[in-house]
Amino acid sequence: MTIKTIEYEIDLAGITPAEEQFGGTQGDHNVTEIKFSLAQELLNTLTLNATDQKIMYRFDVYDGEGGIWQSEPIQLTENQMSVKLEERHTRFGGKVAVYLVITELSEDNETQIELYSFPAVLRLKNRPDGVYQDGENYESVTSLAQKAKNSAAAAEKSNNELQLFAAVIEEKLKNGEFDGLGVESVKIVNNELIITYTNSTVQNLGNVKGDKGDM
Repeated sequence: MTIKTIEYEIDLAGITPAEEQFGGTQGDHNVTEIKFSLAQELLNTLTLNATDQKIMYRFDVYDGEGGIWQSEPIQLTENQMSVKLEERHTRFGGKVAVYLVITELSEDNETQIELYSFPAVLRLKNRPDGVYQDGENYESVTSLAQKAKNSAAAAEKSNNELQLFAAVIEEKLKNGEFDGLGVESVKIVNNELIITYTNSTVQNLGNVKGDKGDM
């Protein structure tokens, strides 16, 4: 079952709508269906010198990282065909481009003509790394180590405690220990770096001017 259907019409002049459409959220699986309708003028042009058996349709989907997925041949039904966006298409978020590819084959199944439609361009709402999937706008935990480094660099003198903490956090990130945990806030209060996590845990990382604080 899909929740959202976006309909496009393809004709000799291009694709309608041509504007970027909202396609859902990063990681959605079979939530959004893309439906293409082929204008009769385009179908007449395609079939002018070829039988239906010599025309093949498929979808090419480009994800937000430039990866490409090609569908199996798709049957045209009443001038329409559709494809559902799966997690492999949406896992990187950002833009997704969907092309309808029309291939005309010769009698010995060699490609004679291959026509790419204008793309259906969709925008996926990016889901921050390492936060709960409940729509809360928490900061990604992957930025925590960098924030600690930046705070140390901005301090009046080197803070070994912060540098050590940054190294520990990076190691824990690599080990997946922060999966599903976000950072609600990173603040400096009375020259002390305070980290508050989404599970309400609070850590005092010490005085950013170099004096050790309570952990």
